[in-house]
Amino acid sequence: MKKTVVFSIVFIILAFGVFSGGQRETLKAKGIRFVTNETDPESLEADRYIIKSFEEKYPDVKVLPEYVTVENADQKLIAMISADINPDIYYAPTGTAAEFYEQGLLETLDDVQKAIGDDFDEKMLDIIRKDGKLFGIPTQTGSVLYFYRKDLAQNAGYVRPQTPDELLDMVAKMTTDKIYGTTLIAGDHANSQTIFCDALYNSGGYFFNKDGTKAAINTEYREASLKVLDFMLKLAKYAPPGFLGRGYAEAAMDFNNEAAASLHYSTRLPSKIVAQKPELLDKTAAIPLPAFPGGESVMLGSPSVWILFKNSKNIEASRNFIVHFMTGDRYAKFLRAVPLHLIPMRKSYVNNADYLADPIVGSFQDTLVMLMDNLGNMRDRWAERGKPMAGSQAVWRSKALAKNLSKLYLIYKIPGIEKICLLTLTIFNNCLLLWSLYNSYKSQAGCEFFKRSSSFCSFLFFDEQGAEERAFTNLLGVVAIGLKGKKFFLRLG
Repeated sequence: MKKTVVFSIVFIILAFGVFSGGQRETLKAKGIRFVTNETDPESLEADRYIIKSFEEKYPDVKVLPEYVTVENADQKLIAMISADINPDIYYAPTGTAAEFYEQGLLETLDDVQKAIGDDFDEKMLDIIRKDGKLFGIPTQTGSVLYFYRKDLAQNAGYVRPQTPDELLDMVAKMTTDKIYGTTLIAGDHANSQTIFCDALYNSGGYFFNKDGTKAAINTEYREASLKVLDFMLKLAKYAPPGFLGRGYAEAAMDFNNEAAASLHYSTRLPSKIVAQKPELLDKTAAIPLPAFPGGESVMLGSPSVWILFKNSKNIEASRNFIVHFMTGDRYAKFLRAVPLHLIPMRKSYVNNADYLADPIVGSFQDTLVMLMDNLGNMRDRWAERGKPMAGSQAVWRSKALAKNLSKLYLIYKIPGIEKICLLTLTIFNNCLLLWSLYNSYKSQAGCEFFKRSSSFCSFLFFDEQGAEERAFTNLLGVVAIGLKGKKFFLRLG
């Protein structure tokens, strides 16, 4: 009897193990994992709604979302791929998608795009198309605009500034003893680079060289870069003294706390206004940055795309999920999670009742129409010339430009007495340092100074991978040289 009981228990345990293992295999076979960096509470709610409706339509499929931060999303994905535990679907920047496609990791998705609809902008599709094949589905694009207080601008005599000079004049006139005219993202932050690029595009420049492997702001597009740097330094005159420490969130707080009357910022700002100071929403205007002389009006875009990995065990279910996500009220709910920041990639949604019902979209409907009309004219950081650049992400991730901009602002804000002290360095020491630097850098290809008048000159150097940066900044006779964390201050001429 005792043996029979033991045998029965062992049999039950083994049977349960086989059964549960089978169940796990079934779930694994029918499961879909997707990874996204859209982590706003409203985005999580939208995902739950979309997943629930999909699982009701496909009851044999389980959808498992995973969330990562914007800053480390790609690094985590690369680690997952290396360990062969990558998800089925990833919400990727176009540059990352291009890299993965070049490595042969992705499915093509032309059939998915056709199932979704024919209302995508063709130029947006071209960004994620190679050899006639689509390797991603564009979900949304962010952009950047110049936001300002309409009431304060009207008091300054402006409804809509038409040129960079008019914008600077408006900012100067909005500056009072109670509010600063503007604020800036000046910290070591990728959004500092984004703002610079938006201005650079409007001055006729590009950030990358033609193949996307190196920054070109110190070579082909140095004149355009200098226009932008000059403009940003002039803006800095009207920013709060502590703007040097401002990151993405802090700059928005300056505006929403009514410490600053304007800022150059991503289209996420209206959502932040509603969350932090909703009464400012109707007082806020948004325009594309005016084009610089010799430039053209171009808007920065940063599309995110759904990509599907070849090693997915559920290719068909994953394709169905992308179609489900991108259609009907599900797509509208996704877009409304961060209205205006998640700009629709499907042109028909500019007239979609579910989407237009959002109060932020309603307040900025003219801005939405303008953004949608310019989808084909947007310049993606990872596809500046309309085609994906697989090497661009490595340069961008280094944040070398952001670090250089921080140094530039720092020197610009050095108090006068400290500048005088710096200028008393002896010619002998200057000569020694210059000779040392000349010998250190003379072998570096492409090393040169930007020269522009006696009051401003800047040099930005990026090595071939964009991973190391050095900055020479000459402002009011002072040169700051950042070399592996050390700073030397020299007087030239």
